[in-house]
Amino acid sequence: MGLEAGVTKLSDLDPTWPLSTDLRHYGDDHLRNIKIAAKSLLPGGVTEQLSHADLLLRGTNTHAQIDTHISNGAFVDRGDPVDYDKTVGDFVKDAAWHDWDLSAIVPSGARAVLIRLVGEASSAGTCMRLRKDGNAYSTNSAYLYASAANITYGGDYIVPCSAGRVIEYYVANANWTALNALVAGWFF
Repeated sequence: MGLEAGVTKLSDLDPTWPLSTDLRHYGDDHLRNIKIAAKSLLPGGVTEQLSHADLLLRGTNTHAQIDTHISNGAFVDRGDPVDYDKTVGDFVKDAAWHDWDLSAIVPSGARAVLIRLVGEASSAGTCMRLRKDGNAYSTNSAYLYASAANITYGGDYIVPCSAGRVIEYYVANANWTALNALVAGWFF
């Protein structure tokens, strides 16, 4: 029977095994080796990844509980919020950059947020931008552009956030009939 001994990483697996002549009851040994090798590819290992999934499935939603079980690089879906976090009247619309403090929504340690935007303007060629707090240039910003009047535009935007969970927004001084933003989740 062809079975790898001492598997700790993917390169330890022999792609030619199991052999067609191996007995079927050795299949579980091969599966265990595959699991060990796959576990080596995940940041934090399978245990942390599964505990995070378990928390979400069980409805754990407090920042403290989630913070203690998340490994780096994980995305956390916020769930099913009842309403938008900001609507058209909440944004300063003066073609200048303004801070948006997300610390009441996003837990500490988050490196980026997923923002869902929906907007409609009564004039064509207007925009809204999002960027990391402290960035100086607009070239590295998420961009919702209303290319035609009275058409609803939307999208999901990943925006890096500061350690204080602050991002910046810019809304062109146009007549927005709708401008809604929701924090859909965050990245660690």
